[in-house]
Amino acid sequence: MASFPEKGFKSFDFTSLPEKSLISLIKKEDLQMKEVKIWEHILRWGLAQNLTLISDPTTWTDDDFKTMEIILQHYLPLIRFYSVSSNDFLEKVHPNKKLLKHQLFEDLLKYYLDVKYKTSRSGNFDSKIININVISLISKWIDKVDINSDFVYKRELYLPYEFKLLLRGSRDEFTPKYFIHYVMINPRLLNLLK
Repeated sequence: MASFPEKGFKSFDFTSLPEKSLISLIKKEDLQMKEVKIWEHILRWGLAQNLTLISDPTTWTDDDFKTMEIILQHYLPLIRFYSVSSNDFLEKVHPNKKLLKHQLFEDLLKYYLDVKYKTSRSGNFDSKIININVISLISKWIDKVDINSDFVYKRELYLPYEFKLLLRGSRDEFTPKYFIHYVMINPRLLNLLK
């Protein structure tokens, strides 16, 4: 199921999966599926647990959202909303915003609307050369994630590490002498380079 989850999620009896089994599946780091698809399937599973709800959240009352939030309470923390594309966030997550904790939704809005906030998600990394996608790629290299895999998008942004800017030319006298002194003699950096 982890290798080909679409088959399982699209099966007729997916919505009858026990909660523990579904949670175990979603917790897998190697789940070969886009995060937005996981979100959609979790919503479908939740709807099947309460047959009085219809699939269009624009028709839901506050009580309907509360009911669905209770059904999905163990799943919502497992969804990596920050890995969803901005278009998918707008189309798939935003209509269900009342399912999310208020602060999480506000943080997600900032993340999708403010470039500075998006960068801060990776440890206040404020490089002028690389962006959050490069940080994700470097993190995959560190953890030896196969970036050539057909399923490399599987959990999209990969940000398990906090990156800190150590050297900036415009701030730190970027001369060859300074670079050699800072990078080649700095014991912290020497340990990182080994």
